[in-house]
Amino acid sequence: MLLGRVTTAVVLSGVLAVRSAGAESGDLASSCPRYTAHLRSARAYLERGDRTGAQAELQRAQQALQECMRGQAGETGLAARTLRPTRAT
Repeated sequence: MLLGRVTTAVVLSGVLAVRSAGAESGDLASSCPRYTAHLRSARAYLERGDRTGAQAELQRAQQALQECMRGQAGETGLAARTLRPTRAT
């Protein structure tokens, strides 16, 4: 029970973080489709009363979200390096 609440809290905090980032870089569904697919699947499990399945999907959603955030951070870092002015020597 406690693990489920902790997982839900972590995923929801991730949603808030990505929504703020998503507002800058586009829609969350388009920037991380695996994340939203896992959330939909978790909802379907809950509608069927399968809390264990829903919890597993929330954990998968959390992993997908972390991967997307790492990918976006990498893209931002790459863009920053590309746009960095160079000195003429």
